[in-house]
Amino acid sequence: MPVQHGRLAGLAAVVLLSILTLGGMDGTGTWAFGTAACAASGETDGEPDGAPAGVTFAGEHLRLTAYFLDGAVRIVFSDGQERILPQVISASGARFSDGLTTFWNKGDEAFVEWQGQEYTVRVVDPETDPWEQAKRAGVTLRAVGQEPGWLMEIYENRRVELLLDYGDTRITTRIASMEVDFTRNTTTYRVLPPTSPLAITITAEDQACYDPMSGEGFTVAVVVDFEDTGRLYRGCGRWLN
Repeated sequence: MPVQHGRLAGLAAVVLLSILTLGGMDGTGTWAFGTAACAASGETDGEPDGAPAGVTFAGEHLRLTAYFLDGAVRIVFSDGQERILPQVISASGARFSDGLTTFWNKGDEAFVEWQGQEYTVRVVDPETDPWEQAKRAGVTLRAVGQEPGWLMEIYENRRVELLLDYGDTRITTRIASMEVDFTRNTTTYRVLPPTSPLAITITAEDQACYDPMSGEGFTVAVVVDFEDTGRLYRGCGRWLN
């Protein structure tokens, strides 16, 4: 497990975690198994066959996906809330509104009225957007947090990469086990000794989560727990694949 110098310095350079034997449902609504290639329970941006493709827009403090229908638009906000807005008369562009929420699209830009606030968003460029880049790279779950700033990416439920303490600490390690609890809407990943010098538990709960600094909405609340030291990192994330 590569660990670069930071507050958790002094750890081994490379660790390969053992892969546990595939398990099954334990009768409590929990599915437990070792490192696996299947995706965790959570949101994806997949739509049924024949459904319109979504266009993702992002701006300061707001991210959404728009699905353009016949005479309406379905808006899925980054915290999971949805609105279907009918098209209304507009002098320019395509304007959709239900009287409370408005989406006014002009080319690659859109004006949004949502929950009493006004936003300007633009079509996301997948070549530069970090969330789209992570999705293309095979990231299953991506999360961010503040105070201190941190970033986590889980690749195909097999490997986790952590950038902690404003970038001072970098950890890359395989995941030993993964557990999905359908009754609590949680997915738990574990990094375990003795094959790792660290005991880390990552809990992802499917619920609306909001960044405390930007106010941006997410669909997953994430806690990274370094069990040996008692350090906790709390933040928000999204299922990407």
